[in-house]
Amino acid sequence: MKRSSFQKQLFTILKKHKIELSENLLEDVNKITGNFEQESLELFKKYEVLYNNTNLAYQSLDIDGNILETNSTWLKILGYNKSEVIGNWFGDFLRSDYVEIFKERFEQFKKEGTVEGVRFHILKKNGDYALVSFKGCIIYKPDGEFKCTYCSFVDITDQEEALSKLSESEEKYRKLVEIQGEGIAISDENEIFTFSNPAADKIFGVKKGQLVGKSILDFLSKKEKERVRKETSKRKKGAKSNYELEIYLPDKKEKVINVTVVPELDKDGKYLSSFGIFRNITQQKKIEKELIENEEKFRTITNSAQDAIILMNEKGNVKFWNKAAENIFNYKENEVLGKNLYQFITPEIYMESYENAFKTFVKSGKGDAINRVRELMARKRNGSEFPVELSLAALKLNNTWHSVGIIRDITQRKKNELDLKEKNNLLQKLNATKDKFFSIIAHDLRGPINNLVGFSDLLERYHLQYDRDKLSHIVSLMSTASKKTFNLLENLLLWAKSQRDNLIFKPQAHICKQLIMDVISEMEHLALAKNINLLTKRDNAEQQVCVDKDMFNTVIRNLVSNALKYTDEGGQVSIGCKKTTGSFIEFYVKDNGVGIPKENIDKLFKLDEHITTEGTNSEVGTGLGLILCKDFVEKHGGTIRVESEKNKGSTFWFSFPKSCKN
Repeated sequence: MKRSSFQKQLFTILKKHKIELSENLLEDVNKITGNFEQESLELFKKYEVLYNNTNLAYQSLDIDGNILETNSTWLKILGYNKSEVIGNWFGDFLRSDYVEIFKERFEQFKKEGTVEGVRFHILKKNGDYALVSFKGCIIYKPDGEFKCTYCSFVDITDQEEALSKLSESEEKYRKLVEIQGEGIAISDENEIFTFSNPAADKIFGVKKGQLVGKSILDFLSKKEKERVRKETSKRKKGAKSNYELEIYLPDKKEKVINVTVVPELDKDGKYLSSFGIFRNITQQKKIEKELIENEEKFRTITNSAQDAIILMNEKGNVKFWNKAAENIFNYKENEVLGKNLYQFITPEIYMESYENAFKTFVKSGKGDAINRVRELMARKRNGSEFPVELSLAALKLNNTWHSVGIIRDITQRKKNELDLKEKNNLLQKLNATKDKFFSIIAHDLRGPINNLVGFSDLLERYHLQYDRDKLSHIVSLMSTASKKTFNLLENLLLWAKSQRDNLIFKPQAHICKQLIMDVISEMEHLALAKNINLLTKRDNAEQQVCVDKDMFNTVIRNLVSNALKYTDEGGQVSIGCKKTTGSFIEFYVKDNGVGIPKENIDKLFKLDEHITTEGTNSEVGTGLGLILCKDFVEKHGGTIRVESEKNKGSTFWFSFPKSCKN
């Protein structure tokens, strides 16, 4: 029996492995393999017919991109025969601008194993180009090595041309819509605009093309939003809509528009979108509203009231203005009727808040000022502002909220209240002054005097028993106590005079250096007693300053005395002045002593605050000196301030004018 090639290969394998078959088994094998070959041949013929007659073009490339195989459709689409393409590099058939792209994509294809949706322009034999879309995969050998590509493509040239023609048609339609005088727009099921023509953009007060992406609800009041939602619900069921809307533009202006909308449904009746036409009828509605308002003016308001009575419509425009309003604001009735009230009587600083409050009112008839009495500031014709008492009531006419305001001028009442407040403040200040005065007399002045009395008593009783050193020590203590008492008493008298405005103020021109040196010579013995270095900076010492010398000395003396008091032995206190570009000179007294706690700095110059801090040698102070310094510096028009850090020292800055005013 003659065997096929497949049978020969099979029996070779059996013989190699020394497998012997019986006659019956050989007969069965021959029969089975013969049937298998027949079925395989029939299957291959079917595949070949399908391969060459399908609408898809197939091709196979080797690992370098050379063409191994193409089907009949591939050749038919491009007009080649097999001998012209087999073995050639595929890139040679591409338009020149696609060659480098193919190289990149082919390497990527070999790595990823599949490709889909890649487009190329392939050169036809007649010189034309076909636009094709590729899809394919890599075929691998049993050992996993690359064998070939297996790809198909479809010619989409006609499809692309059809899409281009459709785009041209849409462009013509778009231009026709854009030149329409009425607004045309399309919105989706959520009322978001997906298309608008320039007329629609203008109606809604936005720049060209900026209506798309916005919702019609963005331009509506709460009431109008509910209305639009109801209309949309009807439209989703296939109903046409035709109604009027009041819209709010981005610049806060209002418009009334007429809306005609038809739904777009799919073949199953499902709602897709809405096609709307908009017309601006603001002017028309304004005329209608004014006619109604003229018929319904309030007839019951009289001009006999002493308070201003004003009626405003839903836009804040004046509809009634009585005689009292004319007298209070100095505007005649014919000057304000029909105009926005806030533009006439509201101070500029309150304008925005008043307008926002009024917008809330016209929507609901409610607001913070409705049915309440409030005190506000108003403005007269000449621009002057004055206090008023305002009472507002809501009134609904023609389904819109109006407001009636009663305004009373309370200038005199506020003046009386201010006078009373000032008198109370003065009384409190006088009480604080009195309390401080008696506190100093009772505590700070009494202590040193008691010391003097005690020392005097000791001398009177035991002066014959004390030796010279003991007597000298007691006399020294009495001298120190006397000087402290004198300084305190002097400050107390000066302060009392300043509080009564009995202190003579005589500012004159002086040289900074001389003023500072006078104080240093006076205070030097105190510095030596504590071994403190008392320095002066003379950089701007020749600068002229205008001061009352006695007051200036009092300021410097108190500040230097405090600096010495709160500086340890061996420390340093410096005095100087700093030239500034303004009309004042800044002086300073600086020490490296104990410093001032942060929480006490703001209390230093206040009469009603009592701060007691012991000096480095247990010295005590009254705080009166700093208050006196502040009064005298401010008497000259200057300021006083302190910079301090605990345990690092303090610097007191105070300013006096450079020159005396004529």
